[in-house]
Amino acid sequence: MEDVFERYDGDLTLDFVGRLTGDYETALEQIELLQNQGHDVRYREEWIPYDEFAAGLRAADIIVNPLHVRRTISHPFRSDMWTGRTNGTGPIFDALRYARPLVVPELFPVDERFASFTETYNNVDHLTGLLVNLLENDSRRMELQAAVEQAAADVSIKKQRPRFESVIDDLV
Repeated sequence: MEDVFERYDGDLTLDFVGRLTGDYETALEQIELLQNQGHDVRYREEWIPYDEFAAGLRAADIIVNPLHVRRTISHPFRSDMWTGRTNGTGPIFDALRYARPLVVPELFPVDERFASFTETYNNVDHLTGLLVNLLENDSRRMELQAAVEQAAADVSIKKQRPRFESVIDDLV
């Protein structure tokens, strides 16, 4: 990742939000190394106020979230929890709400409605290569951006209102 920062110095910011999973110490060491080299890498484990979180997503070109996926979640009351389906769906909502392309691990389930603006990766080298490709390939980045803007418009309250009203009418 260091070579990527050197190539795009001043044009690349990585903003890690939330607790790291997996090899926590190694990840923090890598973040600190990049920071100590003067690269724009931020890591915040504490709660971020909504306005600050939203401003970060609005300023982003791409959302990479989550970095790690477990197929099932240990839960004391439920054994059927799946990341991206029953919990951990925030990345999809953030991508739609802020109209930003999404990059997720291959294990993260991506509904076909969202595939047009989502890229996947299977390891850190793949993620690095994918991000470099998106930095260098303006047309692909613009294609993803156009797709997420269309998807965001399709799920707007104005477009969904008739569907919501018919569901409510059926219930009444």
